[in-house]
Amino acid sequence: MRVSWARCIACYFIIFAFISYFAAAAPSFAEHQDYTTTLEASKLVRRYDVVSSDQYRDDCLRTGKVQRVPGIFWTSFPTSGPINQQGYLVATAWAREFFGSRDSFVTYATASDTYGALNTINDPCNAPTETEMALQVRRISKGYSAAVHGTAYLAMPDGAIFYPGSVWCEWEWPTITRNPEMEEVIIVFLPSRRQTLLWAKRDGPKPRCVEAPPGRRKVRA
Repeated sequence: MRVSWARCIACYFIIFAFISYFAAAAPSFAEHQDYTTTLEASKLVRRYDVVSSDQYRDDCLRTGKVQRVPGIFWTSFPTSGPINQQGYLVATAWAREFFGSRDSFVTYATASDTYGALNTINDPCNAPTETEMALQVRRISKGYSAAVHGTAYLAMPDGAIFYPGSVWCEWEWPTITRNPEMEEVIIVFLPSRRQTLLWAKRDGPKPRCVEAPPGRRKVRA
């Protein structure tokens, strides 16, 4: 069978174009892997050693703050919108007012002297993936929950419920209720500042929460 030179040249250019396309697409695929949020891909593109919850618990206990002052938690606040309406700022503003000073309570970020180093990215080229960052937040929260002592305060917006899948429901609440050093958890509804007992040691360990349990008594106005 005779094959024309024109047809051979056309086939050559088609094959060349095909190879060039996939060669150019390779960096885009690698970039997609680097920034993916799936757990499977994070295992393949591991760039960051995520702290364990036990390690962070030990770091908190080593500083001694959690043994001296109440722990502050928050949940069900918006994660977008005005920054002054987000959980950390609302909860800590209330705590400074209620306890009188910044040194009279702790949060997961101030309970350990290692928190700042854990969240400092010195090498942007080896920054953690989104999945690794999300896992670190959860492990830090669990470690902090295992370290707090005595009474903890949970800030929530007025009328809010607990949301399945939140850090509080999945990691903090089950850990706090299994922490032998904990005595009680008090909800503080904001901005009303109404306080209600959520849990006492006699209630025992609790599973992951689905909705806000009803308060049993008002402890402070």
